[in-house]
Amino acid sequence: MELGDKNLEEWFLEKDHKFPKGILYKVRYNTIKLAAVEVQKRIHQGNIESENNKAKNQKTLTGHDPKHFEKVLKLVSELLKNGTIKLSCYEAFHLLCAIQVHDIGNVLDRESHQKTAITIFYEVLPQNAILDSVENNIFFLIAESHTQDSGDDKDTISKLGEHTIHHNDEVIRHHLLASILKLGDELADDPERAFMFGVQHNLVKNGSKLFHVYCDSLKSTRIDGKRILVSYKFDSATANDEWEFEGQKTYLLDYIFKRNVKMHLERLYCQKFMRPEIILDHIDVDIAIYTKGFVRKIQEIKYRILDKGYPELNGKGIKEICEDPEKQLKGPDGNFWSGLTLKNLLNAGQ
Repeated sequence: MELGDKNLEEWFLEKDHKFPKGILYKVRYNTIKLAAVEVQKRIHQGNIESENNKAKNQKTLTGHDPKHFEKVLKLVSELLKNGTIKLSCYEAFHLLCAIQVHDIGNVLDRESHQKTAITIFYEVLPQNAILDSVENNIFFLIAESHTQDSGDDKDTISKLGEHTIHHNDEVIRHHLLASILKLGDELADDPERAFMFGVQHNLVKNGSKLFHVYCDSLKSTRIDGKRILVSYKFDSATANDEWEFEGQKTYLLDYIFKRNVKMHLERLYCQKFMRPEIILDHIDVDIAIYTKGFVRKIQEIKYRILDKGYPELNGKGIKEICEDPEKQLKGPDGNFWSGLTLKNLLNAGQ
């Protein structure tokens, strides 16, 4: 995609596109963004301490304000630039709208924030705004698939159904768009999301401090060709501290390892829907530890994360990896196929 030195939003707004039915989609996008940004501004670092959420005993959020959405946009644009994908202007519209709304549900509640976003959006949308409700539903489905509630199925993109949607005589590859947003959001942590003043003055809940420290340590994330490059920097005092995580004390380095594993899994998952237009082979990680106050670098840890060995199913069987086991793996008697059910069927015909 020829974005040049522009990000996806700049390309969309500046280029002279031919939109479906001559509709002014640039105006429509700006209307959606203005409504979303009004909510984004309220989801700053630590905003979960507001009276509305304090009673729920929730965690102290990292920043989900407009800067986070800009970072997601930056990484999504890098994914597009490093691939061979050519989005239509209509697909770009849906992806940009999904970026703007994907996290606005956090203003009320972290749990199910991906599902409550659409309700909040309609509450803040100007009453005279003329939008297409089908389009709204499409980009909210793309946005919703970026995460899931705790304990829910993590395969959120497959739940979107068919790989493409047809609307206004256009094709929208919403599986592809959802995977681009999902991976872009996974990578979009940086120091601007951290409320370090709150960490240092105990304004952040103990169970949330590590998330802010992690964001503060992640100094750079970028896409370069077929690889993701991630750079962390923190000092010895931070390295020596123990932070509460899931009821246990955890060092920052151990948490970085956990997050890198999650990053790797998200890369593998999203690649299923991105190929062959976007290919990411590995993640290169660079961790630099400094003396207290960042006077001198004292240790550096570098490693590459990639697919290794034979893929393990971890106890999964044919039903777990079949596209539609209810339709494809059941015999005429309604039972799942097995050697025994086949034998019984064959014997019944004698």
